[in-house]
Amino acid sequence: MPIEKLPDNTPPEAVSILIIDDDRSVREMMYEILSENGFQCLIAASGAEAIDLLKSRKGPIGGAIVDLEMRGMDGIQTFRELRRITQGMKVILMSGYHAPIQMDLLKDGFAGFLPKPFDIQNLLSIVNRIFLNR
Repeated sequence: MPIEKLPDNTPPEAVSILIIDDDRSVREMMYEILSENGFQCLIAASGAEAIDLLKSRKGPIGGAIVDLEMRGMDGIQTFRELRRITQGMKVILMSGYHAPIQMDLLKDGFAGFLPKPFDIQNLLSIVNRIFLNR
């Protein structure tokens, strides 16, 4: 299922974001921040859970934020499977690792990179830029 490009004036509530991280506190914090700022959010504790959720969901998901380091299916494997299922899905990678891998990952097709730890402003800036074209 191809992803349509959203117009520049798209309200946040029109975008569903799948948050994928095996750290519960990170998932909950991101869910709270993004929900409070109008986004529709779904959460998954693993890559496999995210894939199952995506396959069973009726409505579209605008994009995903996935942690690089997870038990089982890591962020790269999860990204590849997400993109296989939903052609063109925008995926932001988040990681505590920085400079060298960031450029390589963006070449691999990730829409953006969110360094950990992150603050609210940085999270919202990246999400707005990637998912809302702002």
